Order: sequence, then structure tokens, then C-alpha cells
Amino acid sequence: MFSAYKYEAWIAECQRIIDRENKKKLRLKRVAAALIINEIMRKKKKRPYKKKSFWVRPLFQLRQIHGFYEAIFPTLSLDEDMFKKYLRMSTSQFEELLSLVGPLISKESITRNPVPAAARLAMTLKYLATGDCMTSTAYQYLVGFTTASNIIGETCEALWNCLSKEVLPFPLKTTDWLNIAREFENQWQFNHCIGAIDRKHILIKRVASIGTGGNHLEPSPENTLGAGEPPIRAPSAFV
Repeated sequence: MFSAYKYEAWIAECQRIIDRENKKKLRLKRVAAALIINEIMRKKKKRPYKKKSFWVRPLFQLRQIHGFYEAIFPTLSLDEDMFKKYLRMSTSQFEELLSLVGPLISKESITRNPVPAAARLAMTLKYLATGDCMTSTAYQYLVGFTTASNIIGETCEALWNCLSKEVLPFPLKTTDWLNIAREFENQWQFNHCIGAIDRKHILIKRVASIGTGGNHLEPSPENTLGAGEPPIRAPSAFV
């Protein structure tokens, strides 16, 4: 009886030793994994920086002479009809818009010649009005693609901040919708109408995980819809 008890105690002690050794091995594996991850992160941080070939590409250095805004825009501003076809607005409307958003999109730089606020606005309006690709807009104004993307994004945000409360008065009340319907009836003889929808196709890349779903996706266009009131106001927009 005594020997059987000693045997069970010996088995229990062996099991404790095995468990203790397994825990040590597990801790060592975790420490090793942490050291490996730390070494990988250290090497990534110390990865040699690839020196840029140009501070500013030679093509873009010609912006002050051959860029669209510097070379063509002053002459275009003298032709009201051509200016409207290019930016979908008159020169006076452009100047009024520039006075609103100019302070928000102006940049200052000591090391580079920043793109003027007027050029930023013209670039953005041209991109929005024509639906042209951003690469084409960047080459036309002789700026990098990333620069053009940042300019258009910042200018759109400035336009929204300046104009959204004035031209998109949300939320519309019941009386507002009734007034819109009344204007449609009086001006266009459309009863019970609260908006007119127009659209513009903009080419985009089709997402591989999304099916056609009935959309016009042969050249992969995206429908941009806008809703307007009778006197050409825009109470809402949907993309």
C-alpha cells in the first residue's frame, strides 16, 4: 500500500516536472518570436532611402512658362464664350468663386514655387466640368499626378465648406418641398414634381469583386446624379 502511494507521488512529480519544462519551452518560443519580429522591424526602419532622381522633374520645372494656367489661361479669360466652354462658368463667376475659396487653398513655400490659388481652382473646375482623367489634368497644368490629386481634393473640400450651407440647405422642410413642387407646376407645368435628375458618366476601373448588376459597366462608367429645382438650384446630389 505504501509502495503504491509512493509510485503515484512519483508519477505526479514527474508530471509537474514535464509541465514546468513545457512552460519553459513555450516561454522561450515566445521570446524567440518576439526577438525575430523586433529584428525584422528594425531592418525595415533602417532600410536605405532611395534618393530621388529629381527634386522637381524637368518637365514640371517648365510650369511657369508652358503650364496651361500660365501660358493659355490669361488669353482664355479674354474670350468669354471659350472660357464658359472650358470651365462651365463666366469669368466673373470664376473670380467670385476664387474670392471665396482663395484664402483656403493658397499655399506658401520657401523651397518651391507653389501652385497659385487661381490655378488650383481652375484645375479643379476643369476636372469636375469635363470629367477628364486626373492624369490628363496633371499634364495639362504641368504638375505631378499626386500634386494634382491633392489639389483637387483640397479644393473640393474648400468649395464644399464655403458653398454647402448656401446652395445645399439641408434639411429641407415640408414647406420647402411644397414650394419646389409649386415652382415646377408654375414654370414647367409638371404636377407633383420635386426635382429633376441629370447624370454624367465618368469612366472608372471595374472592381473585380463586383458584378455587373445591371449597370453600364462595359467601359466601367459610374453614374453621377444631381437633382435640381426649377430655377437651376441643387438641393441634393447623389453619386
